Amino acid sequence: MLFSFVLTLGMAGCAKSMIQVLIGDQWLGCIPFLQILCFSLMLYPLHALNLNMLQVQGRSDLFLRLEIIKKCVFVIPLLLGIFVDIYYMLLGSVVTGWFAYYLNAYYSGPAIDYSIKEQIIDILPSFDIALTMASIVYAMSYIPLSPYLLFPIQIVCGAVITITLCRLCKLPEYNEVEGIALRLLRLNR
Repeated sequence: MLFSFVLTLGMAGCAKSMIQVLIGDQWLGCIPFLQILCFSLMLYPLHALNLNMLQVQGRSDLFLRLEIIKKCVFVIPLLLGIFVDIYYMLLGSVVTGWFAYYLNAYYSGPAIDYSIKEQIIDILPSFDIALTMASIVYAMSYIPLSPYLLFPIQIVCGAVITITLCRLCKLPEYNEVEGIALRLLRLNR
């Protein structure tokens, strides 16, 4: 979740300069949509883990029921997009994404002895670090620089802020990733 939060929230934070550099100023109108999609998709790894746990536990019946319920609920944002506005469809996808996570975690939690509350407590430090980094990167969007200069600066600052905060907080997930990376570097020498 550390990677998911950092990447999705970081992308939301530097969306303006990223859009300008990668596809041009004519696409600036899509920035809010990209930012909403980032918030909608940041929990995807948790969805996948919870659903995989149901399948590993042999609960494909429950997996199927949850998928049917979620697909029925996902019709609501589609209807908002068709009859109201795509902006509301995307906001609805954020709400339904969080609802889907709740369903997945609620039903897989007892099977793996890992409740929603425990999952949230475990991912909250990663979320806080990513949100702090994304807020700073977003604030940098107001610096009057060329997007071709600002975008790489935002990426580097985002990485430095994330690494610094992870080290200061002694985040176990980061320590594990850093240990793996260091071992791989030593093996490749």
